[in-house]
Amino acid sequence: MPADPHRAPAAAAQLSESEYQDAYERLVERMVPGAEMDAALLSMAVNRVATLIKQRQAVVFRELGRSSTAMHVLSTLAALGPTTPSEIARLTRVTAPSVSSLLRGLRRDGLVEVNSPDVEADGRTKLVSILPAGLELLREAMIALHGLEIEWARSVPAAERTRLVGTLRGLAQEVEDSGVGDSGIGDSSAGDDV
Repeated sequence: MPADPHRAPAAAAQLSESEYQDAYERLVERMVPGAEMDAALLSMAVNRVATLIKQRQAVVFRELGRSSTAMHVLSTLAALGPTTPSEIARLTRVTAPSVSSLLRGLRRDGLVEVNSPDVEADGRTKLVSILPAGLELLREAMIALHGLEIEWARSVPAAERTRLVGTLRGLAQEVEDSGVGDSGIGDSSAGDDV
Protein backbone atom coordinates (compact mmCIF):
# COMPACT_ATOMS: atom_id res chain seq x y z
CA MET A 1 0.00 0.00 0.00
CA PRO A 2 1.48 3.42 -0.96
CA ALA A 3 2.37 5.88 1.82
CA ASP A 4 -0.05 8.71 2.50
CA PRO A 5 1.66 11.88 1.11
CA HIS A 6 -0.18 14.05 3.66
CA ARG A 7 1.09 12.13 6.66
CA ALA A 8 4.34 13.17 8.33
CA PRO A 9 6.98 10.47 8.68
CA ALA A 10 7.19 8.95 12.15
CA ALA A 11 10.78 10.17 12.56
CA ALA A 12 9.73 13.82 12.06
CA ALA A 13 9.14 14.23 15.80
CA GLN A 14 12.85 13.57 16.39
CA LEU A 15 14.22 16.16 13.97
CA SER A 16 16.58 18.85 15.21
CA GLU A 17 15.78 22.48 14.45
CA SER A 18 18.29 22.55 11.57
CA GLU A 19 16.90 19.29 10.13
CA TYR A 20 13.41 20.79 10.31
CA GLN A 21 14.61 23.93 8.52
CA ASP A 22 16.20 21.78 5.80
CA ALA A 23 12.96 19.81 5.40
CA TYR A 24 10.99 23.07 5.20
CA GLU A 25 13.38 24.43 2.59
CA ARG A 26 12.92 21.30 0.47
CA LEU A 27 9.14 21.63 0.86
CA VAL A 28 9.20 25.24 -0.35
CA GLU A 29 11.39 24.26 -3.31
CA ARG A 30 8.89 21.54 -4.27
CA MET A 31 5.75 23.60 -3.74
CA VAL A 32 6.91 27.00 -5.01
CA PRO A 33 9.17 26.62 -8.04
CA GLY A 34 11.63 29.51 -8.24
CA ALA A 35 10.93 30.57 -4.65
CA GLU A 36 13.20 33.16 -3.05
CA MET A 37 14.43 30.89 -0.31
CA ASP A 38 15.83 33.67 1.87
CA ALA A 39 12.34 35.23 2.05
CA ALA A 40 10.76 31.90 3.02
CA LEU A 41 13.43 31.17 5.62
CA LEU A 42 13.17 34.67 7.10
CA SER A 43 9.44 34.20 7.50
CA MET A 44 9.95 30.79 9.05
CA ALA A 45 12.58 32.09 11.51
CA VAL A 46 10.46 35.07 12.58
CA ASN A 47 7.43 32.83 13.03
CA ARG A 48 9.45 30.36 15.08
CA VAL A 49 10.84 33.03 17.39
CA ALA A 50 7.40 34.65 17.78
CA THR A 51 5.81 31.29 18.60
CA LEU A 52 8.46 30.43 21.19
CA ILE A 53 8.22 33.85 22.85
CA LYS A 54 4.41 33.67 22.96
CA GLN A 55 4.59 30.21 24.52
CA ARG A 56 6.95 31.45 27.26
CA GLN A 57 4.79 34.53 27.86
CA ALA A 58 1.68 32.37 28.13
CA VAL A 59 3.34 30.36 30.93
CA VAL A 60 4.12 33.55 32.87
CA PHE A 61 0.59 34.88 32.35
CA ARG A 62 -1.01 31.55 33.34
CA GLU A 63 0.99 31.60 36.56
CA LEU A 64 -0.64 35.00 37.23
CA GLY A 65 -4.09 33.62 36.39
CA ARG A 66 -4.54 35.47 33.09
CA SER A 67 -4.46 34.76 29.37
CA SER A 68 -1.96 36.33 27.00
CA THR A 69 -4.78 38.29 25.37
CA ALA A 70 -6.01 39.68 28.70
CA MET A 71 -2.48 40.81 29.54
CA HIS A 72 -2.13 42.39 26.09
CA VAL A 73 -5.33 44.35 26.72
CA LEU A 74 -4.06 45.48 30.14
CA SER A 75 -0.72 46.58 28.70
CA THR A 76 -2.51 48.51 25.94
CA LEU A 77 -4.61 50.34 28.53
CA ALA A 78 -1.58 51.05 30.70
CA ALA A 79 0.36 52.44 27.73
CA LEU A 80 -2.42 54.56 26.22
CA GLY A 81 -4.66 55.53 29.12
CA PRO A 82 -8.45 55.49 28.79
CA THR A 83 -9.31 53.88 25.47
CA THR A 84 -12.45 52.71 23.68
CA PRO A 85 -13.05 48.98 23.33
CA SER A 86 -12.98 49.32 19.54
CA GLU A 87 -9.54 50.95 19.68
CA ILE A 88 -8.31 48.20 22.00
CA ALA A 89 -9.57 45.65 19.45
CA ARG A 90 -7.85 47.45 16.58
CA LEU A 91 -4.52 47.83 18.37
CA THR A 92 -4.40 44.33 19.86
CA ARG A 93 -5.77 42.74 16.65
CA VAL A 94 -8.38 40.88 18.67
CA THR A 95 -12.00 40.77 17.53
CA ALA A 96 -14.32 43.32 19.11
CA PRO A 97 -16.60 40.62 20.60
CA SER A 98 -13.55 38.93 22.19
CA VAL A 99 -12.37 42.26 23.62
CA SER A 100 -15.84 42.90 25.03
CA SER A 101 -15.85 39.48 26.69
CA LEU A 102 -12.33 39.98 28.10
CA LEU A 103 -13.23 43.43 29.41
CA ARG A 104 -16.27 42.06 31.24
CA GLY A 105 -14.04 39.58 33.07
CA LEU A 106 -11.33 42.15 33.80
CA ARG A 107 -13.99 44.56 35.06
CA ARG A 108 -15.57 41.87 37.26
CA ASP A 109 -12.14 41.15 38.76
CA GLY A 110 -11.51 44.83 39.54
CA LEU A 111 -8.67 45.26 37.04
CA VAL A 112 -10.38 47.77 34.71
CA GLU A 113 -13.29 50.15 34.82
CA VAL A 114 -15.63 51.30 32.09
CA ASN A 115 -16.64 54.93 32.27
CA SER A 116 -20.10 56.24 31.47
CA PRO A 117 -20.85 57.01 27.85
CA ASP A 118 -19.14 60.09 26.47
CA VAL A 119 -22.15 62.29 25.78
CA GLU A 120 -20.05 64.81 23.89
CA ALA A 121 -19.29 62.18 21.28
CA ASP A 122 -22.06 59.96 19.95
CA GLY A 123 -23.61 59.14 23.33
CA ARG A 124 -22.52 55.51 23.12
CA THR A 125 -18.71 55.60 23.27
CA LYS A 126 -17.30 54.03 26.42
CA LEU A 127 -13.80 54.50 27.75
CA VAL A 128 -11.97 51.71 29.49
CA SER A 129 -9.29 52.49 32.10
CA ILE A 130 -6.90 50.22 33.95
CA LEU A 131 -7.26 50.26 37.75
CA PRO A 132 -4.43 50.02 40.33
CA ALA A 133 -4.95 46.26 40.73
CA GLY A 134 -4.59 45.87 36.96
CA LEU A 135 -1.41 47.94 36.97
CA GLU A 136 0.04 45.81 39.78
CA LEU A 137 -0.74 42.58 37.92
CA LEU A 138 0.82 44.02 34.76
CA ARG A 139 3.92 45.12 36.72
CA GLU A 140 4.39 41.58 38.07
CA ALA A 141 4.08 40.14 34.58
CA MET A 142 6.44 42.67 33.04
CA ILE A 143 9.12 42.05 35.69
CA ALA A 144 8.92 38.29 35.08
CA LEU A 145 8.99 38.74 31.30
CA HIS A 146 11.88 41.18 31.42
CA GLY A 147 14.02 38.54 33.10
CA LEU A 148 13.32 36.26 30.15
CA GLU A 149 13.94 39.09 27.65
CA ILE A 150 17.37 39.73 29.16
CA GLU A 151 18.19 36.04 28.87
CA TRP A 152 17.04 35.91 25.23
CA ALA A 153 18.83 39.15 24.30
CA ARG A 154 22.14 37.70 25.48
CA SER A 155 22.01 35.33 22.49
CA VAL A 156 22.36 38.34 20.16
CA PRO A 157 25.63 40.27 20.31
CA ALA A 158 25.06 43.73 21.80
CA ALA A 159 26.29 45.47 18.65
CA GLU A 160 23.65 43.71 16.57
CA ARG A 161 20.60 44.19 18.84
CA THR A 162 19.74 47.75 17.80
CA ARG A 163 20.07 46.88 14.13
CA LEU A 164 17.95 43.77 14.59
CA VAL A 165 15.21 45.73 16.38
CA GLY A 166 15.13 48.28 13.54
CA THR A 167 15.05 45.56 10.91
CA LEU A 168 12.20 43.68 12.63
CA ARG A 169 10.21 46.90 13.09
CA GLY A 170 10.60 47.61 9.39
CA LEU A 171 9.50 44.07 8.55
CA ALA A 172 6.47 44.37 10.85
CA GLN A 173 5.49 47.64 9.17
CA GLU A 174 5.84 46.09 5.70
CA VAL A 175 3.68 43.11 6.69
CA GLU A 176 1.07 45.41 8.24
CA ASP A 177 1.07 47.75 5.24
CA SER A 178 0.60 44.85 2.81
CA GLY A 179 -2.83 44.15 4.31
CA VAL A 180 -2.59 40.55 3.11
CA GLY A 181 -4.75 38.32 5.26
CA ASP A 182 -6.37 41.22 7.11
CA SER A 183 -9.76 39.72 7.89
CA GLY A 184 -11.22 42.57 9.88
CA ILE A 185 -9.71 41.50 13.19
CA GLY A 186 -9.99 44.45 15.47
CA ASP A 187 -12.73 45.89 13.26
CA SER A 188 -14.61 48.48 15.28
CA SER A 189 -17.87 47.81 13.46
CA ALA A 190 -18.87 45.38 16.21
CA GLY A 191 -19.29 48.33 18.53
CA ASP A 192 -18.16 49.18 22.03
CA ASP A 193 -20.40 46.91 24.08
CA VAL A 194 -18.74 45.92 27.31
